[in-house]
Amino acid sequence: MRSLDDIKKIKEFKITQESADGVKGYILRPYKAEEFFVNVFWSEGWDCVSAFLKNRSPTSAEMRRVKDLFFKESEAAVQFFSPESVNVFFDPYRLSLWREQEAGCVLPSEILLKGNR
Repeated sequence: MRSLDDIKKIKEFKITQESADGVKGYILRPYKAEEFFVNVFWSEGWDCVSAFLKNRSPTSAEMRRVKDLFFKESEAAVQFFSPESVNVFFDPYRLSLWREQEAGCVLPSEILLKGNR
């Protein structure tokens, strides 16, 4: 994940709250009326960026932009679908990207990633 100093330099991200383990804010989107909220945190060996809008989930393109803004170019991040027994929903429109700080993310082979099966 990008450093807190680098996150503070993201021009289109307006921080509304800061704590020892993260920041909250929103992405400025001048041509869209919707507010695009983002929570960034690091805790227990994990980096996480969650994004949500008031009336819908972010699109794939919007989540790609979130990934590009808050994670380094060399880092992969994943979305987990946890078992129902540990599932905790904060709101129905929130999507989160996760990255383990020590190990990073294990990726499938390049052939699988390209869809050439």
